[in-house]
Amino acid sequence: MINSNTNSSSACANDVVEKTRKIVLLQLAMMLLVSIIFSVWYFDSGKSLDMVLAVGYGGLTSVVSTLLLGLGVKRATEGALLNPAKSTVILYAGAAQRFVLVLAAFALGLAVLKLYPLGLFAGFVAAQLAYLL
Repeated sequence: MINSNTNSSSACANDVVEKTRKIVLLQLAMMLLVSIIFSVWYFDSGKSLDMVLAVGYGGLTSVVSTLLLGLGVKRATEGALLNPAKSTVILYAGAAQRFVLVLAAFALGLAVLKLYPLGLFAGFVAAQLAYLL
């Protein structure tokens, strides 16, 4: 019985990894699309490269958050049979970790790196939209 559950848990964990991989690829594609749009839109103003960098930064912030989510869900799935309470703690701690990561990345990008807010948030939102596809 335990062996069957272990195999099931392992299969679920592998499924999480595959779904995370697909979401990350979609996020990168969305980020590329928005980068192209911003590059063309801001070409005449000379801000094209700066906007593309801001979009990339925002999009990569979302990608890192997704990778952390996938890792946390995989760990929680693998440990769910042994200790369901620990799995819940892993999920909640991961949510808090991702929240802090995104806030810190936005603060760094806006305050320190002086990236364009529109590009940064557009890249982040576009990458997040990959969850809906």
